[in-house]
Amino acid sequence: MKKTFLTISLLVLALAFIVSCGDSKKTDSGDTDTSADTEADTTDTTDPADSTDTVSPNCGNRTVDEGEVCDGGAQDCSTLNPSYTGGIATCKADCSGWDTTGCQGSVNPDPSDTDPDTTDTNPDTTDTNPDTTDTNPDTDNPDTGDDITGEIPVDTNFIRITADSNPNKPAFVTVGDVDQDGKLDMVVAQYGPSLSGNYDIYWGTGKLDQWTKETLNIGGDNGISFPHPVKIADVNGDGINDIVSPSGFLACLTSCGNIFWLEGKGTRNQWTKHEIVKNNDHFFFDVSLVDVDGDGIDDILTNASKKGTLGGQDEQLMWFKGTTTADRFETTKRVISSGNGGPFPRFVDLNGDGKKDIALAQFFNSNISTEGSFIWFEQGSSAENWTKHIIDSESGESFMLEIIDDLYGDGVRRAIGVNHVNSADNASGPKEGVFVFDIPEDPTQPWTKKNIATDIKSRKSPLMGNQAAPGLFGYGDITGNGLIDLVVSGDGDSRVFWFEQNPAGTFTQHTLDGVAGASVNSAGSFGQAGGMQIVDLDKDGKNEIIVTLYEDSKLYIYKYNK
Repeated sequence: MKKTFLTISLLVLALAFIVSCGDSKKTDSGDTDTSADTEADTTDTTDPADSTDTVSPNCGNRTVDEGEVCDGGAQDCSTLNPSYTGGIATCKADCSGWDTTGCQGSVNPDPSDTDPDTTDTNPDTTDTNPDTTDTNPDTDNPDTGDDITGEIPVDTNFIRITADSNPNKPAFVTVGDVDQDGKLDMVVAQYGPSLSGNYDIYWGTGKLDQWTKETLNIGGDNGISFPHPVKIADVNGDGINDIVSPSGFLACLTSCGNIFWLEGKGTRNQWTKHEIVKNNDHFFFDVSLVDVDGDGIDDILTNASKKGTLGGQDEQLMWFKGTTTADRFETTKRVISSGNGGPFPRFVDLNGDGKKDIALAQFFNSNISTEGSFIWFEQGSSAENWTKHIIDSESGESFMLEIIDDLYGDGVRRAIGVNHVNSADNASGPKEGVFVFDIPEDPTQPWTKKNIATDIKSRKSPLMGNQAAPGLFGYGDITGNGLIDLVVSGDGDSRVFWFEQNPAGTFTQHTLDGVAGASVNSAGSFGQAGGMQIVDLDKDGKNEIIVTLYEDSKLYIYKYNK
């Protein structure tokens, strides 16, 4: 994720991290009672307009106050009445109940309700089932049972669930079962204000709106300057999950590039820390646990980046050899390329010779037009011998490249890449793009590409730093049709997008959330979003989308409900 301080002095840039966060609607799903009747019957489908209800004076403040059943937001219709087979119910304009005109299916009335509100002139004063067993009356949300209540984002085919309304300026998310309890957890890299970052673990409960947040216990004050996405794996083979962390970024006043791993002790959030790189003058965006040299032991593949205050840049693609010692890794780097590299290198056999190669997008390089926007390194006779090949040199500075098997469902391997540019600053330069690459039989030849983005444009850079678009992306089946879709951060574009694949080989761009040109902490501000994970968090067979807002400090989960 490229932040707004890319080209200014380090001191001024570090101060730019003090932007405060906004507010968010509280959610609650703990009440399993579905028969509460606070004002009018929420399962009433015969009077969706509620034209005779008195409007609460607080209606519209996004909080459920006395006399209101809801205040904004939406629900899956089946949470209001199990007889519904689909659709979304939205809160009525007068906050008196749920407008179910969008619900599908034939509804059976509540048999315990003696006043079914056919005209809504008598708000259930004679209800013979007044919820006497309800121990949690849901003052903030109306009796939604175990189902999720959220808000409707820009794309109304989704529900937006707030996992955390006030995180510490989150950037990246890694999902995994950290404590091995069978429920997925989220490890969120929180950039924080200035240099005060940390990792937070959101312990999963199996429910999308219920998480237990705890700061990752790395020792000391648990602080870390610019944490980046971790890897969750059993590093030492003892059957207990461990965590590997890269960190550092541009605005460090001193060298802050670090890689360490936390050895799990079998007790939740108890670790032994092992340093691999400490206080390096290069920073580390990503790490991969892969067997680079083919000896059967996982190594660490990473890229070290540097950008000086006067414009000097450097990339070093490198790896740290894995060992059978207690520390598990050597601390001496083995350089694959000095001068070429990128934030997220991917380890994959591209030419079919049985040896793994490395593909990546280049960003921190002063000579992209000659060095390549997207490149790959062919492994030769050993892990000490690599040959560089250019995939594409016309896309400008680029951020991510993923090699995806069976992208179109036809068994053919292709690649998805994004650049990271600003056509508002440089109208003659490359345009913002999300590219599908066809990989030729001889991958040493240039790869043909197609830009599937139709509407991504970075905000013009302010005086205090650069903006660029797009940013992070993730891939997976969002709609459940068996085809791979994409979720893409606009980054310098203040929106988050998703690309729907339907039919196979055809992508349609949609705005998931946000408003073009929105400023920080304004309505519709989704700039510099991160996360971009597509994963089945609640294990219901349907993938969710995880989105972080660095600028506006939010952690959201989106559920497809069409």
